[in-house]
Amino acid sequence: MAKSFPPNSPPSRVPLPVWIGISILAVVVLALGFNLRIQKTRADESKMQATRAAERAEQALKAAAQSLAAAKEAKEIAQHKANIFKSTEKDFVESTRAAATAAATAAQKQTDKKIDELERAVEAAIKDTKRAFQTQTASESQSQAFITRLQFNHAEKAFDEDDSSRGLAILADIVRNYPQDRVAAARLLSALTYRNFTLPLQKPFPVSPNTETISFSPDGKYIAAIAADPPGETAVQIWSVEPGVPPLPPLVHSNRIEHLEFSPDGKRLIVSANEQRKIQEGGRAAIIPVKGAAWIWNAFNAKLVAGPLAHDIGVWSASFNPAGNRALTVGGDRMARVWDAATGAALGSMAHGGGGVMSVAFSADGGRVVSGGNDGNVKLWDAATGAAL
Repeated sequence: MAKSFPPNSPPSRVPLPVWIGISILAVVVLALGFNLRIQKTRADESKMQATRAAERAEQALKAAAQSLAAAKEAKEIAQHKANIFKSTEKDFVESTRAAATAAATAAQKQTDKKIDELERAVEAAIKDTKRAFQTQTASESQSQAFITRLQFNHAEKAFDEDDSSRGLAILADIVRNYPQDRVAAARLLSALTYRNFTLPLQKPFPVSPNTETISFSPDGKYIAAIAADPPGETAVQIWSVEPGVPPLPPLVHSNRIEHLEFSPDGKRLIVSANEQRKIQEGGRAAIIPVKGAAWIWNAFNAKLVAGPLAHDIGVWSASFNPAGNRALTVGGDRMARVWDAATGAALGSMAHGGGGVMSVAFSADGGRVVSGGNDGNVKLWDAATGAAL
């Protein structure tokens, strides 16, 4: 039974969610339809492309069939030509082989001839080279022998002149350049075996260019000489023989040093020094001592022990007796004098006579003195009294 509405009642309204659902459903339906139309269009296009590909494949197949037929025809033509060529191939090969053999035989003969000529030329060249080498070797041997002999003679001359270093250097040069020279090698070995060669223990000591006196201490540990500076010829310098040890303080004098000598105990040093004067006579110049003396020094602290031990004219030499308690001096006044080495007191004098005293020396026990003069005599003296014996 149909539902009745009251008269003049308004129609009922559709809810909003229902409208929204209907709208969405309509949009989906439209989208599906549009998508189906697109897919159908694409399917039609794919079908057309497949049709065209099939047509192209059919055309390619026809072209391949035509190519195959052409290739078959070309093969038949080539086979025909091959049959024609094969009939004449044997004759051509045999004729070519014969011609090549003849040419090779002729070339071999020509080559053999050239080889023989070349071998003869090489043998001749080798003989000439050997002959030239032998000549050159003989010439070089003669030159070498001459040069070696000349060097050998120079080495022997150096040995004769007592210049062993130069002689050894020459022999070593010969052996280095000509190791086969057994004579030079044997001479070098002999020189090294039977000669002694001294080598310096340390660097040279700087001394005055006019050094005429030098002394070793009795224990061999010190050397005394005229110093190079300060100033040259008037100072004594004492060095240790041990490398690296500094020199002792210098013994400075006011006059030119003539002689120096260590005491027997090595602790003192006696030095004679002279004042000099230059004279002119007969167009010649000379330097003579006019006054001199000797001094006794402590060798290690440069302190004066005794002196001056003076002479009227220069002092030529000064020395100690073996006990070291007396000093003996010789001067240009023709006198020899004995002194107390500790105080410097004069103990006695000896007049040799004649032309004067030239040298003196103590005896081993220090009790006597021997003097030599330019009169040709040697005299003995009592060291304590100065009396002649």
